[in-house]
Amino acid sequence: MIDVSDPANPRRVGGHDTSGEALDVAVSGHYAYVANVWRGLQVIDVSNPANPQRVGGYDTREHAWTVTVSGHYAYVTAGGSLQVIDVSDPANPRRVGGNSSFDGQAVCVGSDHVFVAAGRDGLVILHPFTPLSGPPLSFGLVQAGPTGLDLVIEGLPGLRVDLERSSDLHHWQSWTNTLLGTGPLQLTDLEVNPRQFYRAIAR
Repeated sequence: MIDVSDPANPRRVGGHDTSGEALDVAVSGHYAYVANVWRGLQVIDVSNPANPQRVGGYDTREHAWTVTVSGHYAYVTAGGSLQVIDVSDPANPRRVGGNSSFDGQAVCVGSDHVFVAAGRDGLVILHPFTPLSGPPLSFGLVQAGPTGLDLVIEGLPGLRVDLERSSDLHHWQSWTNTLLGTGPLQLTDLEVNPRQFYRAIAR
């Protein structure tokens, strides 16, 4: 914790030993969220700059590299994946979503999209995480290739799930919908076009 009220003479006023290698930090309200490599996400109460205190954390199970916070969610790149962690209760963060289909290295959140620097996968643009009421919805992409994919969807009874496709990610309006079904659903060998992009959306 560095006092920069006099930019010509910054001075340390406090700190906290995270017992790990702190690589990145995001501050929201009275809390600092630290990407702490093998110790995952650490939540530090910084309301008293002279005496910051750890109040909670989450084991990302993979090395946590970067973190950004938007609303009640921390977006953490860990082990090449993106993890979305609910930090509405700073003492008890919990994972509520994520994406491991690309090599996530760094992340930032805008008003409408999540931007991930994904190494060899380039820039990946995602929609911000939107929670669902009731039990969590699970999407499992088992296999994807030039001839088809296996998709397993488990959700709430009566929940509508759309498969959307687009050939141009520069225009978000270009997504077209194909109704898959409701409730628990399994599709096998779904025909796909390798030159198009696909996403599954719960309604």
